[in-house]
Parts: sequence; structure tokens; C-alpha cells
Amino acid sequence: MSDEATKIQKANSTRRQIAEIEKDKWEKLTDVETAFAGEIYLESYIASKQRKEAQEIVSNELKKVIDENKALFDIWVSVALMVDGLGECIEFKI
Repeated sequence: MSDEATKIQKANSTRRQIAEIEKDKWEKLTDVETAFAGEIYLESYIASKQRKEAQEIVSNELKKVIDENKALFDIWVSVALMVDGLGECIEFKI
């Protein structure tokens, strides 16, 4: 398998596994391939720290899937995260 084909296979596998994440209080949206709605518990009281904490929580869940697929250096995962009460969308890449 070519390097490009391997990367495509890893991306497809990672995408499927992200869609199958089962986390307490996270619900997979039916009409969007890898979108979830739900709750996360934030310990911080300062909005800027809450934004960072929310990003870390979601990032850690996605990194587990990326690591399982040995895809860390082969793919990018683009994330848009909305947290009620924390203002603008938090966008980042893993």
C-alpha cells in the first residue's frame, strides 16, 4: 500500500472511530458524521481557563482514537467546540 493510501486508510478509520465515541453525557448527532452534543464538567471558574480546559478534555478524547490508529503524524483533526456561556467557538487542530 502506498504512503498516501495508508494515510487515507488511517483517516477513514479514525473518522469512523471518532463517530463511535461513547462518553457519558455525549450524544452523537445523527445528521453530522462526527458531531456530538453533550456535557463536560469544568473545574475552573475563570472563562479563559474554562475554554482551555474544555479544549483539553475534547482533545484528549480525540487523541485516544488517533493513537489507536497510529495516525498522529498522518492526519489532522479539525475541531470546532461550542461551550455554553464561554463565548465564541473554540477552534483547534490535533
